[in-house]
Amino acid sequence: MAALTSTALRAQTPDTVSTNQAAQLPEVVVVAQREANDNYWTTNATSALKTDIPLLETPQAVSVVPRALIDDQGSRKLEGALKNVSGVSYGGYYGEWDYFRIRGFDASANIYLDGLLSGLYSPNEELWGLERVEVVKGPSSSLYGAGSPGGFVNLVSKRPRPEFFGEARFTAGSFGFYEADFDINGTLNAEAGLYGRLNAMYRQNDSFVDYAGAERFFIAPALTWQIGPDTSITVLTSVKNDDIDMAFPLPAAGTVLPNPNGEIPISRYIGNPAYGNDEWERLIRLGYELKHRFSDHLALRNNFRYEQNDWTSDDLAYPSFLEPDDRTLELSGWLATGAYKGYRVDTALDATFETGPLEHTLTGGVDYRWTDQSYTGQNSTNVVTLDVFTPDYAAMPPFLYGDPFSYSVVDDDVGLYVQEFARLWKKVTLTAGGRYDWSSSGDQSASAFSPRVGVTYEFLEGLSTYASYSRSFQPQWGFVDAAGQPVAPARGQNYEVGLKSEMWDGRLYGLVALYQLTLHNVATPDPSTSDPNDSVVTGEQRSRGVELEGGYRFAPGWEMVAAYTYIDAEVVEDNVIPPGTRLWGVPENSFNAWVKYTLAQGTLRGLGFGIGGRYNTQQQGDATYTTPFTVPAYGVMDVAMFYTRGPIQAQVNISNVLDQRYFVGAYDPVYVLPGEPINVRGSVSWSF
Repeated sequence: MAALTSTALRAQTPDTVSTNQAAQLPEVVVVAQREANDNYWTTNATSALKTDIPLLETPQAVSVVPRALIDDQGSRKLEGALKNVSGVSYGGYYGEWDYFRIRGFDASANIYLDGLLSGLYSPNEELWGLERVEVVKGPSSSLYGAGSPGGFVNLVSKRPRPEFFGEARFTAGSFGFYEADFDINGTLNAEAGLYGRLNAMYRQNDSFVDYAGAERFFIAPALTWQIGPDTSITVLTSVKNDDIDMAFPLPAAGTVLPNPNGEIPISRYIGNPAYGNDEWERLIRLGYELKHRFSDHLALRNNFRYEQNDWTSDDLAYPSFLEPDDRTLELSGWLATGAYKGYRVDTALDATFETGPLEHTLTGGVDYRWTDQSYTGQNSTNVVTLDVFTPDYAAMPPFLYGDPFSYSVVDDDVGLYVQEFARLWKKVTLTAGGRYDWSSSGDQSASAFSPRVGVTYEFLEGLSTYASYSRSFQPQWGFVDAAGQPVAPARGQNYEVGLKSEMWDGRLYGLVALYQLTLHNVATPDPSTSDPNDSVVTGEQRSRGVELEGGYRFAPGWEMVAAYTYIDAEVVEDNVIPPGTRLWGVPENSFNAWVKYTLAQGTLRGLGFGIGGRYNTQQQGDATYTTPFTVPAYGVMDVAMFYTRGPIQAQVNISNVLDQRYFVGAYDPVYVLPGEPINVRGSVSWSF
């Protein structure tokens, strides 16, 4: 229950381009061309090295999900984009929050927006405001500081561009789904170099779960001022407002495990509809990106964002089965209001120079993060029961609440980093660097140095191999030793080799990565004391795997993307968890593919079809490892149809077209999340 209080419960309520151009500011028109591209993949991503280095020269596995693929698949949640990426397993215990693991390790708290850590627990990120989703795999503490050893997700916002364009879209579908989207961009003052963009959306939907539903409003104004040939600033803002009646997870018995009483319908509402599992949140973001070129060889970048998340919650807290009937759930309530606020700032200099045959890009910077989190809550004093097979909601009494209690904590982290990127003969690159961090949370503190080194070799045009070694660190706030002192941070260590391809005029993209990732210093109960809260850092967890992904454009209008992952992720050493236990929420094998074909000629030109699917093998369902069970393997197929004529496009997406009953993840025996049944959505959009 303690783990739930800090994370799960809160989620419930709980460009340096090529070396010769590295110091130049990227022109807005380049961004425009990239975003306007309808490709399902891209050759650049800024997140892995904090500079715009081609992926072929990046000694790390990086995957990019562009806007075109997100739109064609009709994705509204981050997991819809992440399903295209190898090495990522998604799904948790609430559908209203983003949960995912990268290379076997939980990375849900490692969502970055435009290169700065989000850090605030909030309902699902809004995809409408994004240009693309980047997934950086493996330890990245050498540039980004504390974080998951598995990697992180970077969301790239839509940015203003010089040309005028716009799009309006309306979507309706199953379970009372309605959404209106709007995106308009243009030049506000050409002589001053002022461009503006406005993204907005409104969504209202019920759910396949009885009585559940949500309403969201999102607006994201952005402004770019090209102050001069050497200086630009882009202001990025957004407001996201959510009003949710949450669909609570279901028990394992009756869903993924046998139950003598039968199967629990996935439409079953856990809670009292008369009161609802209500969650209201408003997330405000305000930031900027400043770039200035001092000379052809020296450039400055400064990124800043302030975030504030205010919320109220009137939810269930935690249910548990009453024995021995296997049908009665014991429910308790949690009433709270809270506020999360924080800011992030990252400032760096990029210098380019040559020494003999070597071309250098040297990056040095300082990164600071600060977050203030607080809430006032009340736990229920009575227990309310619910028969999950024949619920009598009218007979359920309301929750009665005890005295309020408060929680607050201030977190901050400052990191100094340096990175050298060197290119030899246009074929070989060397990347080396490291970062030192000082972190604190309340009265606890930690510090660490995290290095990285990697090489790439382009032995054929468009085909390169790479190798890298990197480390991560992750403070373990809340764990103390027998003397009451904070335990050391967990340390990740990754060895990785791979092969990347971008060939045939960009028609073929591919990635093969093999890695071994070990997490050392994992906090585990100290067997030498009687206090269960005393910990030692003798635990170890390991993930080994193979990641394959790629895309191929057979002909204009016909392309395919696919990904396969094999992960052997297990506990190596622990004082409680048996060695060899598979890590929670990680399928051993997963596969997905998507194919789209559009007729380019004839009377039916503009008519297109898409088909795809995904398959995951079984996964460990208990994150606490106290009552192990497995979530069964599942496969899901999706289809789509498109028709474009001039500025008008009509689109129909059908997810889970075979209406499979499946479950995407679990937390423990009473927190199992069902997948959506067959879901049909149709949209009409107008581009201008």
